[in-house]
Amino acid sequence: MIELELLPGGNDASALGVNDDGVVVGSSDNSVGVRRAVLWRDGRIVDLGLGDDVDSSASAVNRYGAIVGSVELLGNRAGGSRAFIWRDGRITDLGNLGGHVAWAVAINDHDWVVGTSSTKNGQPHAFVWRSGVMTDLGTLPGRYQDSRAYDVDNESRIVGRSTIDGMNAVPVMWDESGIQRLTDRTGGATGINSRGQVAGGLATGAESFIWTRGRLTVIGPVEDEMYVQAHGIDRDGRVVGTTGFRAFVWHREEFQWLPGLNTPGAVGANDISDNGRFVVGSSVITAAGGQFERPLLWNLRAGASRPPHRSTTLQQVEEPDNQTRRDQTEGV
Repeated sequence: MIELELLPGGNDASALGVNDDGVVVGSSDNSVGVRRAVLWRDGRIVDLGLGDDVDSSASAVNRYGAIVGSVELLGNRAGGSRAFIWRDGRITDLGNLGGHVAWAVAINDHDWVVGTSSTKNGQPHAFVWRSGVMTDLGTLPGRYQDSRAYDVDNESRIVGRSTIDGMNAVPVMWDESGIQRLTDRTGGATGINSRGQVAGGLATGAESFIWTRGRLTVIGPVEDEMYVQAHGIDRDGRVVGTTGFRAFVWHREEFQWLPGLNTPGAVGANDISDNGRFVVGSSVITAAGGQFERPLLWNLRAGASRPPHRSTTLQQVEEPDNQTRRDQTEGV
């Protein structure tokens, strides 16, 4: 485990994404308390230079070093946000779907970017941005009013959630055929790997899942933990995420617990590289002035702690047919 450095004068930082080379992206506050999008390469922090009058954060990085994220407007422009892609020091604003808010959260190796933007009616909709054009991915038909996209693979499959009446979300996938509801259970899909396996969380909070070709494997609950939330998945089906206070890697029916800093406080895992080598997240520490996050990088090839027992209950759930698959999206 490596504790990543902060910007000079900063107290708080988050590591949110990592690629196969161990390049990490996230955010750190600076000496005046402004949140800055950053990358860490070989353990050294680099400010992406999004401007001094915005809070910014980087969410994901692909194998070629292209980075996506969002900026929150401050001062007289407060209340809006913009999505961006950073390539070799050049920053491109991705635009929006007619509203004032946009977030970019994932990118594949073809520079397809996915995220969420408000429409002119103020509803959040999932989008895909490619070749300079942002496309509204739409929602499930009927009562499904909004949607969010959280990940995209190199086969152009996008995963996220679509919400019923603004309350109950269901996991969905967009592909060349349209939008598909993955399960009749409520929740959301947060990651997809190159084999088409999807990871996500269920609305119970105490359970997450892997979806594989129509079958749902439930992860959790874990005894004495408040929840189990999956955040990412690698090409071999390793899932990373967070319980109440612990960061985990789940694989082949077992949890592997990741160490935090040597202080009391919660630890969380936010992403895993596709090759399964690197995991990033954060550890909460208590210091003068309050509680702060510290960014962490784990190298799984170097080993990590094993649980003393198999700590998950698995269920195999037969899924409904594909009647909910609809061609609701443009160009995906």
